[in-house]
Amino acid sequence: MVPEVDHRAWRDLITGEDPVPSPDFGFTLMLTNYRIFYRNDPSEANVAVLTRQLRDYFAKYESLYQVELKLIFGDEYTELFAD
Repeated sequence: MVPEVDHRAWRDLITGEDPVPSPDFGFTLMLTNYRIFYRNDPSEANVAVLTRQLRDYFAKYESLYQVELKLIFGDEYTELFAD
């Protein structure tokens, strides 16, 4: 299950404190855009919007981003689709 929006890792992704190597071009592009949005407006309100959008994206496409979720959250991430 994808961690809740208040998990510190979401903020770290947006602020660029946590680099996540991904072969997925779409994910890399989206994350780069979020980081640009953050640099242009580092307010807490903007961070809240960006973290919610990022978390919702991962929740929607969780099955496609298993590798990235494990890199981001490590042992905290539990795959819903495990046998």
